[in-house]
Amino acid sequence: MNIAIIGGTGTVGTPLLTWLSRSGAHVTALARTPDSARRVRAAGGTPLLGDLDDGEAIGRLIADADSVLLLTANTPGQLDQEIRVIDVNASTRRAPVVKVSVPAASADSPLAIARTHHAAEEHLRGCGVDHMIVRPGWFMQNLHLVAERAGRTGVLALPIGDGPIAAVDARDIAHVCGVLLTEPSRFAGRDLHVVGAQDVTGTSMAAALSRAAGHDLSFRDISRQEFQRSLVEDGHGEDLVDDLGFLYDVVIRNGFLAGPNDSVHEITGRSALTFPSFAQEHTEWFA
Repeated sequence: MNIAIIGGTGTVGTPLLTWLSRSGAHVTALARTPDSARRVRAAGGTPLLGDLDDGEAIGRLIADADSVLLLTANTPGQLDQEIRVIDVNASTRRAPVVKVSVPAASADSPLAIARTHHAAEEHLRGCGVDHMIVRPGWFMQNLHLVAERAGRTGVLALPIGDGPIAAVDARDIAHVCGVLLTEPSRFAGRDLHVVGAQDVTGTSMAAALSRAAGHDLSFRDISRQEFQRSLVEDGHGEDLVDDLGFLYDVVIRNGFLAGPNDSVHEITGRSALTFPSFAQEHTEWFA
C-alpha cells in the first residue's frame, strides 16, 4: 500500500511514519529541508523534497497514493496550503484523505486555528473525495511547552484551575491515523473525536510527574496574562500566545476539553496510553 504523508516529522507524524513502515506500507512524506528528509528516513519513510506552496511537488507526492494524510502546521499560510493539497488530490489521484483537525472547528470560533480548520474541512467535504476528520484532544506532549520552566522552578504553572482534560498521547493519535490510512474504506466519512480514556487535572498531572521524576512538582493556577508573558519570554509568537492563552484560560479551565472516550480502543484495538505512563517516559523533560 502506498501512503502519502503531509506532516511527517512532528509530534504525530514521526511515530506515524514508524508505525506505517513497520506495518509494511510504503510511505512517502513531503520534506521541506534536507534535515526533515533525514528525519523521514530515520522513521522509515521515503522523503520527497518540496513544500506545500509547490503544487507540482504535491502532485508528485500523491501520484501513486492509496491514501493521504493532511497534517499541517499552524502558520499564516495554513489554509491556502491545505486547500492546495485538497485540490491537487481531487483533480488527479482522488485518494482518500485523513485530515487532522482540532476539537471544535467552527466558522465563528474565537480561536483563529479553529476557524482555519473549519474552512479547510468545508473545502474537503465539497470536493467529493472520501475523507476522515480526526479531532484530537489535548496532547500530553503539549507539556513540553512549560516543561523546562517547571523542572527549574518545581512548579507546573498553567492557567487552567481545576479544569479536567481528556488528555491523549500523540502516539495514540499516530496509531489512529495509521489505521485510518491503511483501512480507509472502513472509516470513510467519519468525524472522529480521539481523546484519552481518563480525565486529568493540573494537580493530578503534577502528582504523576512527581512520582515519576522522584522529586516534588506542584501545580499552581496562574492568570492568562502571566502564562502569556512566560510564553513570550520563551520566544513564542504573538498569534500562538493569544490562542494558547484563550485555550488554557477559557476552554480548559471551564472543562470544554473534558470527557474521556474509548475512541483509541475502538479504532486501534488497544487501550489508550495513560498519563502516568507518559510521565514515566518523559521524566527528562522535567529534570
